[in-house]
Amino acid sequence: MVSRETESLLKNWAFWCAHGHIGPPVQTQAASAEGNYQSTEVFEGEEAKYEPDAVAGEAVENIVRNLPEIQRAVLKATYIQYPYHRPHSIAQRLKISTERYELQLKKAQESVAALYKKV
Repeated sequence: MVSRETESLLKNWAFWCAHGHIGPPVQTQAASAEGNYQSTEVFEGEEAKYEPDAVAGEAVENIVRNLPEIQRAVLKATYIQYPYHRPHSIAQRLKISTERYELQLKKAQESVAALYKKV
């Protein structure tokens, strides 16, 4: 079983990878005159924003880059591409068996934990 610290490191890494803005700006209001309307009624407060730890994220990224290809693919699929999928579904998408997926995930998590302690 992977420790909570390692799990939070890898989740922080996933948020760090996705952090920032990629692509054209997202339009949040209408392009017509109605888009300039400012309502005086406030129904909800500001959304809570998660700011990933950039130093830890970059350190984990450097560790992940040096892992074997299968372990990189498993970590990327688990934490970035398909974070809400079940292990069987992720293994199918990677075209490997569930047992091999779980073994490689465990090896990758242990490698990240061991190498992060050295940093």
